[in-house]
Amino acid sequence: MVSAMESDEIRMAEASAERAEVAPWLDYPANPWWYAPAGGAWFGALVAASAREGSREPLPLVVLFALAAAYFWWARRRWGTWPRLSSMPPEFVGPATVFSAAMVVLFIGGLGLTASLGPAVGVPVVAVAVAGVLWWYDHAYARASRRTAARLGTTSRVR
Repeated sequence: MVSAMESDEIRMAEASAERAEVAPWLDYPANPWWYAPAGGAWFGALVAASAREGSREPLPLVVLFALAAAYFWWARRRWGTWPRLSSMPPEFVGPATVFSAAMVVLFIGGLGLTASLGPAVGVPVVAVAVAGVLWWYDHAYARASRRTAARLGTTSRVR
């Protein structure tokens, strides 16, 4: 039989382990002001490059993915660590699901809009929509981080 003292020690150890596991989700610097507009512009360019009919030129996509890789390299160095999806706290599941679904819908919708109305309409519309989703997700992430920190009795550096 486990004594009350041992039971408390086990609970404290489990709580400490959970705090360590979710720390990368709670401790990262705020995204810079240009993150949402630049992400929207990048996504709009991705839709434009993907919607070009008859073009087999891979250079635009190579450049876009090189820019994305450079951003992720910079963010990883700035962040110091990278959260693992396997350790995602439950408070983040809703916002992450909405974000992922929105990005898929915006990509497919952006391709359709660009095909039907042309890139002069489709690309700016999807770029602005993606910038809005990135802005929303940044704030939803911060709220999820604060809720997780409160539940675990720790702090969040996310603004």
